[in-house]
Amino acid sequence: MQAAAIFGRIQHELGQRLPLATLYRTPTVRQLAVAVDKAAQPAVVPNAAAANDADRAADRVDDLGNDLGDDTRCVQAIQVGSSGCPLFIAPGIGGDIVGFGHLVRQLDPAQSVYGLRSIGLQEGEEPLIGVPAIAAAFISEMYRIQPAGPYQLFGVCWGGLVALEIARQLTDAGHEVALLALLDPPPVGFDDSAAPATPARAAVPSTRQFLRQRLALYRHSLSTTPVHQWPGYVWQRLCNVFDALRQRDPLRGDATEFLRWRVREANLQAMRSYRPPAFRGEACLLFTSDRPDGRSKAAREYWLQHFNHAGQPQFVPGKDSGDALAPERAAAVAAVLRQRLA
Repeated sequence: MQAAAIFGRIQHELGQRLPLATLYRTPTVRQLAVAVDKAAQPAVVPNAAAANDADRAADRVDDLGNDLGDDTRCVQAIQVGSSGCPLFIAPGIGGDIVGFGHLVRQLDPAQSVYGLRSIGLQEGEEPLIGVPAIAAAFISEMYRIQPAGPYQLFGVCWGGLVALEIARQLTDAGHEVALLALLDPPPVGFDDSAAPATPARAAVPSTRQFLRQRLALYRHSLSTTPVHQWPGYVWQRLCNVFDALRQRDPLRGDATEFLRWRVREANLQAMRSYRPPAFRGEACLLFTSDRPDGRSKAAREYWLQHFNHAGQPQFVPGKDSGDALAPERAAAVAAVLRQRLA
């Protein structure tokens, strides 16, 4: 969320739109400033030879579909190494890949790593409804990077469902899946009697639903705000409303928060309607050791039974999947992956 705010402000104040994946190459303020300057400079091709080189480079980027400067791709490079068998990572329910930096830095620098960004986080994109459709869209982009197996997949929380579905579709197409690793996959499949959402009933969340959710949040926030702070709180919200009316835009020119909310709601719909398929290959299950008891922790037994050949689960430090990928704990997850990566 902080990264989205930073890049939104860069676009607003400096007029340069950069993808969040830029942070993987420019993780400091100084390096980010250089990236903004380069983005502002027009490309200059001094001679025909350079033009040919530029054309070949452009063709290479298009073939891979992974240029960090192209945030329209749903499969984006996090680390480009020399390994011929890249690792594809599916993120949590928010759909953004920006949280994988600390994990990837703990892997072999030669290991190529790609993140599967949810479609819908960029303006002009419509979120996909349904895990099979989401997986199929990712696979079409993955083929541009790696046309044939063996494939290596890592799913984090909600992304575990996507990684599993990708593995199923790849194996059904005759490809080998060498690694399917899941970190804290979510609790699904407990109530088989519940009718899954059908495509006819599923719908992309609308701006009106988002605004209703915002109003509900404002009411809740007001109820927990000390009375003496009510005037300032209400005045700020009224200013937002007047600004939206003045611009004739309920989002006030910045759709970032709405797009993130819409993707999350669409991914929730996809999770609720998904019934995990059987997978013929082996799976590596990673669970956080400090996760509170409850439905999420109870999901472990379900996933251990779902994968007949899962073997012993690997426990890593953390209260949840996001906590496990924090700077001080990501090394433990990376150590498990390093043992299994080709």
